[in-house]
Amino acid sequence: CYTNAPQARLLLDGKVLGEMKPYDEKTGIIYWDIPYQAGELKAEGCDKDGNILSSYSIKTSGRPYALRVSADRTNLSCNRATAHLIVEVIDEKGVVVKLGDNDITCTIEGPAHLLGLEGSDNSDMSDYTDNHHRAFHGRLLTYLQTVGEKGQIRVKFTSPLLQGTEIVLNAK
Repeated sequence: CYTNAPQARLLLDGKVLGEMKPYDEKTGIIYWDIPYQAGELKAEGCDKDGNILSSYSIKTSGRPYALRVSADRTNLSCNRATAHLIVEVIDEKGVVVKLGDNDITCTIEGPAHLLGLEGSDNSDMSDYTDNHHRAFHGRLLTYLQTVGEKGQIRVKFTSPLLQGTEIVLNAK
């Protein structure tokens, strides 16, 4: 990063794979033509002085092994509050399987109901209010809503041939 224009570099497992390249004003694209190698591929965007301003990385994954869930919050008002849960298809090392398109089923026990499941695949025309949906790029977003009662909400996710997962939320 030694010119006036923003630049980027490419690293594989911490080693420089693609030397610094300037931003192309005409196309808005910086690219490297490299052969495939497994590992963690990282792109770093730099300013004209070489300071890293942004980065993005992606890791090679193994085969789908299990589901993992996280929530935007675990404590909810009992008065029709909503929660967003992200379900991910992961390999044995916990890396998201970007090619994971497994059909995932959601069951809810407690004072909440399912509003919908969304994989963000614009070509998927299935009913988003069903309790099962296909992951897209290894992820599935779940929307649920409390129903006016206090209590513990247990949300379980299962998929054939994968280890399931669950999360507990509290309606207060």
